Amino acid sequence: MTDATRLPTFDLNEPGTQDELYERYADLRSKDRVAHSDRFGGYYMLTRYEDIKAALTQPDLFASGQGVTIPHFGLPIPAIPLEADPPEHKALRALLLPLFRPRQVAKFGEYVEKVTTELVDAFIERGEADLKAELCEVVPSRMTEHFLGLGDGEWQRLRSFGPKLLQTSREELLAENESVARELMSFFREVLDRKRADPQDDLLSLLVTAEVDGAPLAPDQVLGMAILVGEAGHATTIRSLTSTFFMLGRDTELRRRLIDDPELIPAAINEILRLEAPSQMFARTVTRDCEFAGHQFEAGDKVGILFGCGNRDEEVFERPDEVDLDRRPNPHLSFGVGIHRCVGEPLARLEMKIVIEQVLRRLPDYVLKHPDDAEWLPGFRRELAALPVTFTAGTRESA
Repeated sequence: MTDATRLPTFDLNEPGTQDELYERYADLRSKDRVAHSDRFGGYYMLTRYEDIKAALTQPDLFASGQGVTIPHFGLPIPAIPLEADPPEHKALRALLLPLFRPRQVAKFGEYVEKVTTELVDAFIERGEADLKAELCEVVPSRMTEHFLGLGDGEWQRLRSFGPKLLQTSREELLAENESVARELMSFFREVLDRKRADPQDDLLSLLVTAEVDGAPLAPDQVLGMAILVGEAGHATTIRSLTSTFFMLGRDTELRRRLIDDPELIPAAINEILRLEAPSQMFARTVTRDCEFAGHQFEAGDKVGILFGCGNRDEEVFERPDEVDLDRRPNPHLSFGVGIHRCVGEPLARLEMKIVIEQVLRRLPDYVLKHPDDAEWLPGFRRELAALPVTFTAGTRESA
């Protein structure tokens, strides 16, 4: 067994870590392929790109079925298919894939454009806004509401659960965490009951009527899939959009390039996703005693996958800390690798592209209010607390 006391220590939940995150990652990579934390019962972390990729492509050795978050998110049922292992995983994921194919996702472009226009109109005449609270949080949340088939305005209640679960689990407030988890499950049970009574053309209706091998899904399977798509469907896109506008607020030369040539926006999205992975770490559980990344692991060990650390690995990415719009290929890890690669990737890319295009067109001169005093939230995600900006006031575009 690896002697954890000899490994470099690291903790995404430690105050101040997010403020110097990439310096800390570089230090970890220079010291060892594996790091360790004593928090949450103790767990290991992989620091190098190739090891991360190898772990993600060996689900028989690094399993997801025992939870993929450190600490545990708090739900008593698995968020499937993310927290499912083969062979169960394949059939469950296959239910979602047709809904997220690029051609299907493209149909939502008009809706995303409409929502974005309405939101920018609401603050453009003021000359200032919190881009996170007034735009980045709302577009993905409303898109998720639309995609799932929730009722008007239910996105606001849905949005409230994730941050509470993250905070209470990180602070090990078990009673509060359990209470929020029950609320989230109750919310989705009510919605799923509505869909069973009156199915519509939406994702949740598909789940309540779906079958695998001729049998309907178990209630907890439906609930777990609904929660995963509902929560993951907007939270990561919120973080990615906020990070994008923060980076473009600090790098005015890059912003000018994108304004002058919007065709570069997809490449910029790829680079910003690499540099600011919205989920910095997910976890796996070792299924058997093994040697991996130069260390001995035992069955049951928890291993954190440091996506953001691997995305800046000097052995894989030339000038890893710089934005390179000509980076080809760009095999970043931010959407995952292997059987659990993010199924919602096409929708996230569509939303990001449309929102970025509109902000650069309508708020081209926006300025960050606190460029050197950003508050990064602790934990496994990469998320700003707020993004206040000022800009030259403009005019509304919708009636």
